Amino acid sequence: KYLIIMSCPVSEGGLYIAGAVICFGSFAMFMKIPPVLKLDLDPVVFQFWKSLWAFLTSFVMLFFTDFQFSPFGIVSATFWVPAGILAVIAVRGVGMSIGQGTWSGMIVLINCFWGILIFEEPLGDKFVTVFGICLLTFGVSGIGFSKNLANFFSKESELTSPLLYQLAKSDAPSEVEENQTIQQINQSIEEIPLKSSDNNKYPRWIGYSCAVLAGLWGGSIYAPLKMASQQGLKPPSGGDFLVSFGIGVGIIQTLILIVYGIIRTTCLKKPFFPDFHWGTLWWAGSCSGIIWAIGNFFSLLATSCLGQAIGFSGCQAGLVIAGLWGVFYFKEVRGLQMIFFFIASTLTMTGVALMMIGKSKE
Repeated sequence: KYLIIMSCPVSEGGLYIAGAVICFGSFAMFMKIPPVLKLDLDPVVFQFWKSLWAFLTSFVMLFFTDFQFSPFGIVSATFWVPAGILAVIAVRGVGMSIGQGTWSGMIVLINCFWGILIFEEPLGDKFVTVFGICLLTFGVSGIGFSKNLANFFSKESELTSPLLYQLAKSDAPSEVEENQTIQQINQSIEEIPLKSSDNNKYPRWIGYSCAVLAGLWGGSIYAPLKMASQQGLKPPSGGDFLVSFGIGVGIIQTLILIVYGIIRTTCLKKPFFPDFHWGTLWWAGSCSGIIWAIGNFFSLLATSCLGQAIGFSGCQAGLVIAGLWGVFYFKEVRGLQMIFFFIASTLTMTGVALMMIGKSKE
């Protein structure tokens, strides 16, 4: 009863993963456009926009399925909303690359714990599937740490490998680019959603701690979905659960805003609510939130179809899409870092492919 909630071909589950990967890798790009980069977004505000659209879009499912409320939806929201806030704090402590690489790797491991050890999900060819999970874990972590690897090897290669050193130097901006950067310094930013890791608002130890906690806590988001299956949810499996999740998100986000407001007024001597930047974020935040909500729907179907260990873990490959935006659109990844990024991305996608192959052999 805990194994697979929705029976579907592995190829169909792979399409759900692909949809989630594209959306999860693209939703944050709207938080990197110039008008948004100028804003000093509070972590709770950034999460608010995601929560708002997770709440609103969840009710679309009422057009396709009879509503069956599940309290496990609130439990799931209890994992998701705080994890999102922790993720933003992690970015402000250690930067987007390290932060997302850390929590994505942790999410894969936690989902494997739930899926394999707790729910005893079938893996098909265990060797192939587990090997794919390992490649996925190393891949998403490698993407996150690609810049650090590039910096390390560029320093080491200065004396040991002139060719590698010249390649690494291509990461550095040209004189023209440097002058442009100086002129635009007040509106330039490397990491999303706030400032680069060189201007961290939080100490690095807090950033690392929040990245780990975001992965540990966020990796359990869909465990309640499996538990809710005991209540008799039927196909399109997860659709009616999604409404319960949306209601839970609304409740948890509201409670957090109230508690945060009390802390701001009593301890920080600030206004009850932070600045929500409605003038800018009503469209950028909405686009970002809607794309994330669509990705969440696909990930829910992937988890229902393939199980937590394979379905939701595979969705973490969205880090590849996010990196591709950085390479081809934002031009953030160059030189040696680009090489490490594509190596790690290859490991990631190979891992997902092996998980699908292994699963198909059950």
